[in-house]
Amino acid sequence: MNAAQITIVVTSVLALAGIGFLAGFGLALASHIFSVKVDPRIEQIAESLPGSNCGACGYPSCFAAAEAIVAGKAEPNVCKLGGEQTTKLVCNAMGVKEIAAQEKDLAVIACGAGPEICNKRFEYQGEKTCAAAELSGGGFLECSAGCLGYGDCAAVCPFDAIVYEEGKLPKIIREKCTACGKCIDACPRKIISLKPAKQKVFVLCSTTDKGAQVRKYCKVGCIGCRICVKKCPEAAITMEGRIPQINPDKCKVTEVCIQVCPTKTIKKL
Repeated sequence: MNAAQITIVVTSVLALAGIGFLAGFGLALASHIFSVKVDPRIEQIAESLPGSNCGACGYPSCFAAAEAIVAGKAEPNVCKLGGEQTTKLVCNAMGVKEIAAQEKDLAVIACGAGPEICNKRFEYQGEKTCAAAELSGGGFLECSAGCLGYGDCAAVCPFDAIVYEEGKLPKIIREKCTACGKCIDACPRKIISLKPAKQKVFVLCSTTDKGAQVRKYCKVGCIGCRICVKKCPEAAITMEGRIPQINPDKCKVTEVCIQVCPTKTIKKL
């Protein structure tokens, strides 16, 4: 290689190096100019939250909830799953006075029968999902509010908090439930709801049918007799429509209502 060729190679290398340097400098300058400063409290709060990204707080992730808290769009106790300890850590990170944690909720299936016990109108042969069964003539059970037993709720639960066996009532594992609400949305009969975690006694029925009709198709369905209302020593039970409702703030779990219920619709979970 002669001197001229060497000069060309060296010049090319230096030119490329110069272009690379200028490009890098430009990117670094642009990154500095257009950078968005992140409040350090966001990361601190996000680390304090459970990290399950359950969505029960109304935000798609724990980080999004942390951003909302710092922006003043959410309260420091927005996370129900974390409880008192999480709320305390968030309040400390925000430099505000500690506030009470929100009461945790849990999902409850308001049916005690399902296809195991409730009489059937016909034998269903379609797709084995609750949504499909409901579309087939309004479901195959005589009770229009009975669990269809195909586990659509279990299929969407991201925390494996629902145990499902085909043809049987799904069971919610209370220790795993985050009250994210996905099972509520998935249930075509809307018989799943969130109840305070402190509530231990439930009326496991959702029917609006009269008692005489209920007796014909379900031996554990509520017949609206009101005996539980009359016998509750704490006056914790009231009638709302046809189904008794239990006030968890008044209920002392004496189990009197469970004992006097003629159809054993009321259960302690």
